[in-house]
Amino acid sequence: MGGVLAAFGAAGFTGHDLEYAWSAVVDYVIGAAGSEASWQRDQTGPTSADWIDELGPYLARLDEERPRLASHIRGIWMKETGDILEDRFAFGLACILDGLEARRP
Repeated sequence: MGGVLAAFGAAGFTGHDLEYAWSAVVDYVIGAAGSEASWQRDQTGPTSADWIDELGPYLARLDEERPRLASHIRGIWMKETGDILEDRFAFGLACILDGLEARRP
């Protein structure tokens, strides 16, 4: 914890802002890890490709009614789930850090 506080202190955070800044990162990491662990615990069975195949009739209907949604589902969820989770975590953490950068004194 000392190294984290030192890093945020070196970035210019002090007092309550220092506490809030490092807590925001820790809270995000813990929340994301807990969410992923909970999700993975319940995952047994079909792969992403299997899931998309099962959605075939639904996606065919979406192609006509909501083509952007159908495209989004295929484009995102055809990736391996681990890649999606990793990318989503990295995106969220980057957003947190960008927000903290904007708040630096």
